[in-house]
Amino acid sequence: VLGIHVERAHKLLEMCAVCVCQLEISREISAAALAFAKQAGAITILNAAPAQEDLPDELLCVSILCVNETESELLARGGQARPDVPFARVVENARMLQARGAQHVIVTLGAEGSVILQHGKEEPAHVPAAKVEHTVDTTGAGDCYVGTLAAALANGASLDKAVEAASAAAALSVQKRGTQKSYPA
Repeated sequence: VLGIHVERAHKLLEMCAVCVCQLEISREISAAALAFAKQAGAITILNAAPAQEDLPDELLCVSILCVNETESELLARGGQARPDVPFARVVENARMLQARGAQHVIVTLGAEGSVILQHGKEEPAHVPAAKVEHTVDTTGAGDCYVGTLAAALANGASLDKAVEAASAAAALSVQKRGTQKSYPA
């Protein structure tokens, strides 16, 4: 079954500028799609949500690995994921995940913004979150973030600018109830 799905998607993957996968479908299909897209020259993004322990390194060999702080803890260290991971530990987790194959690692921190660990740069960058007056519903904020990140990159934005756009879009999305209907147009 895996071969049939990926084979059908080859033509689409050959045309894409960015390929985004997550862990709500089979790992094997995601890994095959990301590998093919990478080979075709696309930017590959793995949104490793919902987080799962023991992901194979081949799945982490992407242009960008995007996780939240809790997912970074689980993926880097295994065991029980914990909320409110200290900033220094988030950076350590990002470095550990980068060592497993991700070119760049983005860790989202909710109201605290995002951390970007870029290939070739020693120090991580911190992108503050956009100010939110009143949070209504955070459901789907991560998907909004990743979708905006991918769209910005596909349109030629630098990684820093794409993360800024993603943060702004996610901040807008949490101010309305729902998922897709809360995303900015």
